[in-house]
Amino acid sequence: MTARRGRPTKAPPPGRKASLGLKVTARLKARIERAAYENGRTQSQEAEARLARSFDAEDFLQAARLAFLDHTNSLHDRLMSVEARLRVIMQQGEK
Repeated sequence: MTARRGRPTKAPPPGRKASLGLKVTARLKARIERAAYENGRTQSQEAEARLARSFDAEDFLQAARLAFLDHTNSLHDRLMSVEARLRVIMQQGEK
């Protein structure tokens, strides 16, 4: 990361929002403007809401992945247990 030029940014006082400067394409800006108008928000509020939703979705997907892996591991453990029992039954049948 390169050194930032200009005056250093100050942290906002408690309860206030921090400023975020970013550049977007004209197409994305138009979409944000349209969505902000339709939702009765400012462009900044609309962009913030959409960014927050994207992180919420990311968090949800991560939780779903972890739950899926946990469930998969549980099924694997159960399958190994059944397989072990079947081996015992088969060995008893061979005697």
